[in-house]
Amino acid sequence: MTSDALALLGAPFRGYASLAAQGDALHARALPLRLLALLGAVGGFVSITTAGRLVAAHVAWSMLAWSFLPALQAVALVVALRGVAPGRSRAAAFSLLLLGAGPWIALLLSLAGVCLLAPDVAAVLTALLRVGALPALLLAAQAWAITLTVAMLRAGLGLSRAATARCAALYYGLFAAMIAGWYLAVGELLPLLGVFL
Repeated sequence: MTSDALALLGAPFRGYASLAAQGDALHARALPLRLLALLGAVGGFVSITTAGRLVAAHVAWSMLAWSFLPALQAVALVVALRGVAPGRSRAAAFSLLLLGAGPWIALLLSLAGVCLLAPDVAAVLTALLRVGALPALLLAAQAWAITLTVAMLRAGLGLSRAATARCAALYYGLFAAMIAGWYLAVGELLPLLGVFL
């Protein structure tokens, strides 16, 4: 997974075209490992930023706690692809989508590195926030992740430009709505907005 994800960061359209040539069956079989790698990166990030080291229980519980995000991604992708790519494996499409998580993993690893290496973590993160570096990094990660999703739809699944645009817009719209719905359902969204019941 690592070499494919790194190749996609540098050349998303060419990389996804090359991956598509390998066939859906290979990517469908790789789905559990790619999902485990993504959740492992998230679990490692949570453990390092909370304990300053990798703690097996932190990693495992964080992987479980954050597993709702890839589940929501899968639902959004399946709905977005409905009727557009009828002959393509949904498992393979989701597996290809997971390879596009590189920008977010790089950001998480960078922040974990700050937590491990900075003598005063709070001061460094505050400085990054104050100068706008942290918001810029978040926007850059999101922009590059969108580029990778578009490359996956266009070059990885072979959709037309119009179908790619529709699928990408529907995918991100559904994904954002489901995340907001999730946090609303668990009672965390309104307090974030300053509304207390």
